[in-house]
Amino acid sequence: MGAIFAFDLDQTIIDSTDIFTRLSGEYSRHTNNNRIFDIIGEHINRNLLDKVIRPAVALRGKGVDAILLLTNNSSREYVALVCEYLHREIGVMGKFPIVQDEPMGNSEFPEVDNVFDYVMVRQHKSRDQVDDPPKQLKDIKYMLDALKIPYKDIPDIARRTFFFDDRVQHDIRTEFNQYGINHYIQIMGPNTYRDGVNMGFIKGLPDLSDYRPVTRFFNAIILKNPSSSSSIPPSFTASAISPKPKTHRTVENIVRTFPEKYRTMEPITSGIFKSRGGRRRTKKSRKLRRTRRR
Repeated sequence: MGAIFAFDLDQTIIDSTDIFTRLSGEYSRHTNNNRIFDIIGEHINRNLLDKVIRPAVALRGKGVDAILLLTNNSSREYVALVCEYLHREIGVMGKFPIVQDEPMGNSEFPEVDNVFDYVMVRQHKSRDQVDDPPKQLKDIKYMLDALKIPYKDIPDIARRTFFFDDRVQHDIRTEFNQYGINHYIQIMGPNTYRDGVNMGFIKGLPDLSDYRPVTRFFNAIILKNPSSSSSIPPSFTASAISPKPKTHRTVENIVRTFPEKYRTMEPITSGIFKSRGGRRRTKKSRKLRRTRRR
C-alpha cells in the first residue's frame, strides 16, 4: 500500500492574504479568463509545487496512492479555481471528477479539471459544521473510503499519510505524535510570524519548510524502482532532494552515478594483483632482482 499526500490550501499551496482583493470582480470562475489564472500563479508556492506536488503526481500509482486537498476555506468557487490552475500546470487528472457525484463524493463542488483525487472543503457533509473545524485522520479515512483505497486501520493511515499545513493546531498533528510519526510538514517562511501566529507561505518570500521526510520517501521509491524516475519531471532528480542514502561503492554504482566522468575511461586492470605490501613478486621477478644486485 502506498503513501497518501494531503494538503491544506491557504498559506500552504497558495498565499491568499491579498488574492481576493486582486481578483475582485473576477472572483467568479471564468474558464477562458487567463488573467484569473495569472493572478493565482503569482501567489502559488512554487517550492511546494516543484518539490512535492509534481513528484507526488508523477509517482501516483507507483508508490503514491492518493493526493488529497483538505481545506477550511468555504468558497468552493475559489478552491476550484486553484485546483484547475494546478491541473493546467501539471496536466494530469486526479480521481475526484470520477467520484464527485457518488454517494461519498461532493456533488456541490464545481466540476473542473482537477489534479486532486478528492477535495474536502470546510462545509463538507462529513465535517463538523463550525467556522474552523479540526483536521483529523478521520477526514483522510473518509476520503480513502470514497476512493475505495484500502487500509488496515487508523494507525496504518497515519503511517502512510504526509500532511502539509501552515498551522500546528490541527488534531491530526497530535494524532501523528500519538503514533510516533513525523509526517506533519509545517509550511514556514522567514519571519512569517505575526502576533505569535505562523503565517505560512507568503508570496515573495522563500519557502523554508522542512521537506526532508518527503524527499527521503521519494528517494526510497526511486532507488527501489529506478524505472519510476522516468516519470519524474526533469527539474526533479534524486540528487536534488537528497542527502542520498549510502550505497555500496561498486564500479557499477559509480559509473551509473557519474556517467559523464567514467564513460570514456578504459577498464582499470592495473593494480589488481597488488597486495597490501606492494607489487606482488613472482619467482621470476625475485630471480631477476638477485641477478641485478650481483
